[in-house]
Amino acid sequence: MIVECPACESRYDVSGRPAGTKARCRCGQVFVLPEPSAWASALSCPQCGGNVHAGDSRCEFCQAALLVKACPRCFARIFHGAKHCNHCGCQVEVAATANADGSAKQLGCPRCESAPTMIARLVGDTLLDECPECHGTWLQVEAVDRLVSERRQVSTQAVLGMGGPAPGSAPVPTPPGRVYLKCPECETIMNRTNFAQRSGIIVDTCKAHGTWFDYTELPSVVSFVTSGGIEAANEAAMRRAKEDVRRERAKTRAMAQSLSSVDVSDRRTSSAASSVLGGILEIIGAVLSD
Repeated sequence: MIVECPACESRYDVSGRPAGTKARCRCGQVFVLPEPSAWASALSCPQCGGNVHAGDSRCEFCQAALLVKACPRCFARIFHGAKHCNHCGCQVEVAATANADGSAKQLGCPRCESAPTMIARLVGDTLLDECPECHGTWLQVEAVDRLVSERRQVSTQAVLGMGGPAPGSAPVPTPPGRVYLKCPECETIMNRTNFAQRSGIIVDTCKAHGTWFDYTELPSVVSFVTSGGIEAANEAAMRRAKEDVRRERAKTRAMAQSLSSVDVSDRRTSSAASSVLGGILEIIGAVLSD
């Protein structure tokens, strides 16, 4: 069972822990695990979309198993496999971890060789895990999504709530040592990606858990987002897609014209061959008649 911290919306897997016990988030918030409701709020199969009854254990149309679980935010019962809660609308398929005693897992820095424990702090409603040595920052998936979606309502200073280099200042070189970093949550090698494909800011991302930002990268990303970089990236992607379609159509037309000209040439060759064959047959016929 996955639950969401009411203060910062971080997710934790508390499977096996009874309702009524307490959990502590890295942001410092202590909350009680509520008792989930008895019925699923979604009455459509997450596999085929067919109508099902709340008490059904299997879809009568596609035979998919209809297991139920609790929404991590409002604790309404929803079908396993659903991507959003039908009651509150929050995204539910977000990986999470927690210790057996209900405390949040402390994360080590993925950049520093000594992997010091990062310091978790709440800035507004965003949980930041910050390395005390290299000053890099770890943001979980939901925090990155929220930061991007709220880009028009916040400024760089309001999001970060910290000192550090102003956006556009001279970049600080990437700290020496590791090039490919491991996710502090699951220990898998993260992907190095260009944020929004055209920002020029290379970040390390674990699709399941979050994104690592070196010292200057998070201010630069926030500046890029709040200045309309996401919209510009989307427009550029649309232009590239339209240009690809245009090139494919031109290629198709050229191929069709080529095939048409080959067909005309084949017909002419066939006609000439038929004339020659006809003349030969006439000569043979004349010889035989003599």
